[in-house]
Amino acid sequence: MLFLNALLNSLSEVLKDNRVEKKYLVVPSMKAGYSLLEAVVKESSWFNVHVRTPIRLAEELTGLKAISDGRELFLLENVLFEMAADGELQYFKEIYDSGQLARVLHPAFKEIRLAGLLSGDLATGFFVSERKGLEIQSMVRRYESLLESQELLDEALIFRKAMDEDLDGLLLIPSELGWSLLEYEFLERVSRDRRNVLAAEPVYGIQKPEGIFFQGKTGEAVSAFSWLYKQEENTKDVELELFHSYGISNEVREVSRRIIQQDIPVDRVHLVYGSGERYIPYVYAEMLGLEIPCTFSSGIPLMYTNPAKLILQLLAWIEENYSASRLARILSDGLLFSVPRRVARVLRESNIGWGRDRYLRILDGQLLVLKREKRTEDTDKLEWQEKAVGESRELIQELFKYIPAEGKVSVLELSQGLLEILEIYGYVGNDFDGAAVAILRELLSEQIDIELSQKEAVKRIRAAIEDVKVGASGPKPGHLHVSGYTAGEWVVRPYTYVLGLDQGFPGSDLSDPVLLDVERDKLGLPLSSLRLQENTFSLTRFLASRRGHVTLSFSSFDVVEGRAASPAAIFLQAYRLLHGVKADYSELMEALGLPVSYLNAQAVTIGEWWLGLDQVELDLVMSCYSNLSQGIDAELLRMSSKVTAYDGRVIDVEFDPRVSGKVLSATQLEYLASCPFAYFLRFILRVNPVEELVWDPSAWLNALQRGSFLHDLYAKYLKEAEPSRLMELADELLIDLKEVLPPPSERIYEREKEELKRGLEVFLRMQEELESEALFLEVPFGFGDEEVKEAGLGLADPVLISLEDGSKVAFRGKIDRLDKGLEGYFVWDFKTGSTYDYDDKSYYRQGTQLQHALYALVAEEILRQSGYDKASVAVAGYLFPTEKGKGQIIRRDRSGRECFTELLGVLFDTLAEGLFVANNSGKCPFCSYRIVCRSPLAVERLKEKQELSVWKELNRFE
Repeated sequence: MLFLNALLNSLSEVLKDNRVEKKYLVVPSMKAGYSLLEAVVKESSWFNVHVRTPIRLAEELTGLKAISDGRELFLLENVLFEMAADGELQYFKEIYDSGQLARVLHPAFKEIRLAGLLSGDLATGFFVSERKGLEIQSMVRRYESLLESQELLDEALIFRKAMDEDLDGLLLIPSELGWSLLEYEFLERVSRDRRNVLAAEPVYGIQKPEGIFFQGKTGEAVSAFSWLYKQEENTKDVELELFHSYGISNEVREVSRRIIQQDIPVDRVHLVYGSGERYIPYVYAEMLGLEIPCTFSSGIPLMYTNPAKLILQLLAWIEENYSASRLARILSDGLLFSVPRRVARVLRESNIGWGRDRYLRILDGQLLVLKREKRTEDTDKLEWQEKAVGESRELIQELFKYIPAEGKVSVLELSQGLLEILEIYGYVGNDFDGAAVAILRELLSEQIDIELSQKEAVKRIRAAIEDVKVGASGPKPGHLHVSGYTAGEWVVRPYTYVLGLDQGFPGSDLSDPVLLDVERDKLGLPLSSLRLQENTFSLTRFLASRRGHVTLSFSSFDVVEGRAASPAAIFLQAYRLLHGVKADYSELMEALGLPVSYLNAQAVTIGEWWLGLDQVELDLVMSCYSNLSQGIDAELLRMSSKVTAYDGRVIDVEFDPRVSGKVLSATQLEYLASCPFAYFLRFILRVNPVEELVWDPSAWLNALQRGSFLHDLYAKYLKEAEPSRLMELADELLIDLKEVLPPPSERIYEREKEELKRGLEVFLRMQEELESEALFLEVPFGFGDEEVKEAGLGLADPVLISLEDGSKVAFRGKIDRLDKGLEGYFVWDFKTGSTYDYDDKSYYRQGTQLQHALYALVAEEILRQSGYDKASVAVAGYLFPTEKGKGQIIRRDRSGRECFTELLGVLFDTLAEGLFVANNSGKCPFCSYRIVCRSPLAVERLKEKQELSVWKELNRFE
């Protein structure tokens, strides 16, 4: 059986000697006391023992109740708000404006209170700045008045009131704990001669830190760690292992690996982090993935829980001006429990973008359209869409009911609204989530009732949540326990793992940023510079208190910073316990060997096992994962000399428009020439990428929106033909667009408005350079009579283009400009981007630029059918009327059109062959389908396949 350490042995003896008498075990936390009693009961029974923290004992003696830390923070925020309103905050103003001051000051503020210092004790001369002293003095004075006016008591006041109370029992106090001054004075006075200071584990060769109260006798040295810093006198053996790792995640993984390999029951394991709480996220993720239940002495960050994620994501949604894409992600992640995820799809496809007032207006419009369509086409799809839009509308109404509108908002009202949403939609998946809901109720209901801008209110609420922990617990049966070493002495388990003993331990000797050491010295508070000594002593005493097997480790490489890390000095001392006091760092690192990494000979997970195999037998893979068979066959066929279905060949389906009669557009043809694979996805399978309007606080219009706006503006202006009206028209259209698509801010709106107007000056200059005048604008073909009537010219039906083999193919589209000049008719297409890929030397660019030729033929057909004699298009081309395009005019004359129908024949031959292969035309980085394409590997393999000769003929058309 595991024998007791000095503390537990001393406690056991006291309990045996005072079996019946009432006893109070005073410890820093309730879970620490119960852990001690649980360990003792395995060796001896106990009776009439009451676990108390100093404050709970003081409350019990006085019958009074101290306010919580959350309430204390709330009162401090009130004080700071009043000081800011009175113009008193100057020294701390910058931090106050960030919304973090109360949280930054609270630890030092509480330390001042528990040191017994009142506002009158805080002389301004104690501080490095008189202004700083005045503000801290005012904070404490206002806080004291606020407590008095509201008849509240904090811990400091409770301790003062409890000083003269009588204790009806024996006080048991562990030795060498760092109590605050008021805690010490209270315990000393109420216990008088009725206390027993429990023994501490002996530590030799290292100085005890100052400020340790209630020093009792030291126990007998049992562990070699007692002589960690005086090893020449050590006579004890030690069960100790050391290792280092490549990164923190592998350090944690190695611990789980050893637990599993050695078949250690997890409730016999104590995992301790040595250099801060940065290990908690890694331990939480690792053990959750391996389904190893854990308890955490300090809890886990609140933001890891589903309820806190929901609140933080809702705050981000508000901050992003109610971005529809953000709300869709919240729904897709399942944070709004019980809301169908199809609502996320509605929000993504609704073109809401952002802006609170757009949601219901746009959703109502969609419902009206769907109801009209149902009258003529009653399908299940329309029923499904109507239901999804209706659910979306109900959700938005519900959310906005609890979120105050823009402008000045009450922080408390917004907090309570978020809490209501959490109560309705919050998801509780485990115990941590359940505890998170309780903490969030307290945090959100105690927010300060002040009115701020929505941005500032969001910032304050987020700050109240981000640094909070949840689910703090002592050791439990069936659970691995995780703690820091300062809280670890109360836990007695036979397997101890101490992680994080790198150069970051024992910490930084930097001063407290709120109270500098020179100020602390005058105030009588513990100095920050003593922290290193305290940490080293505490960890050494913790190690000395261990009975059983101890494993120490550190990460020897920081994967984030990309640099090596050295072990802490205490790690070297531990190595010397095993191998002699003369060992140095170079010998230590050589003895440790290679760091443990993700791959290990002894795998923990199936993924590690597969990756760790020196050679993978294909038959073995197939026997385990039969669904990989098709994938392996596909890869082999891609590597063959033939064009297969896995390269993009589709057989037994008629895609040739010469046979099917399918109506095409210039965009489709250029897509086909650019990349047949992208054409297949977009125009045959109709796989359309989701075009989300994403909230960007630094921009308003994306390229598509800007282009659409400019096309509309050019058309309206050219129809009016009044040069002085261009800027006025732009203002009118921008006001309309602003209503439909709200900009992130007025400043962004004005900036982009100026950019657009500068582009319009380029447009006007380009107009002067043109050798033609606009006759018709947005000339339609294939869109019906109404479109033709509005444009004044066009064809209701698609235009048929005759090919060399006698077949005909139908096209539809719109010609931006149809002009008349000295040379004849001109066809122009507006391009609102740059001239990238467009030049005077190329005519078709392997078929990726053929709109000019197609529209020239179409325009001639429209003109002939509309009664225009000798209708001949002399020039077709592209206009770049923006700052990016620099007003360039790209002309294509008639001479290159002779081979156009031959080019169409080649494109249609590829369709007839069903060749939808990937092609790198230089546009891959901008392609919406790049996430499903195997380029550039697929393109490189296809270059060698002879059957693509038909497709490769496009290279002839420069």
